[in-house]
Amino acid sequence: MKKTPKKTKLWAAEAYEALEKAIELFNIDHPTPDEDERLALVSYSISIAAKNRGIDDDSPKIKPAAEYVLENLAAHLHSAKTGQPIYISLCFLIGYLDAHVSFGLLDEPKLREIMLYLSKNFEVHQ
Repeated sequence: MKKTPKKTKLWAAEAYEALEKAIELFNIDHPTPDEDERLALVSYSISIAAKNRGIDDDSPKIKPAAEYVLENLAAHLHSAKTGQPIYISLCFLIGYLDAHVSFGLLDEPKLREIMLYLSKNFEVHQ
């Protein structure tokens, strides 16, 4: 369990560290993923967020968090323009932070602030 960040830059650093860990785990589970399988990276966001906050996998907080993250991901993908690339890393970061919104540790304005900070200060790629 990690201490919950207070500052935007600390949230951003934690989210990016979570992304790096998720990519590492994902590559072990999916050594040669196709385009559809790559979206599965987002599923790691919930478990890593929970682990960082000391929330057990069988906690009643996990199912609502998963539903919240997946609903937001579906809305994002649905609103994407045809032919527009889907940035899986960006989807993971949003999912990671959305999980914290569901846990009651972040609100939407802070999430947007963190994402803006990430976009300006970290290299987020596909």
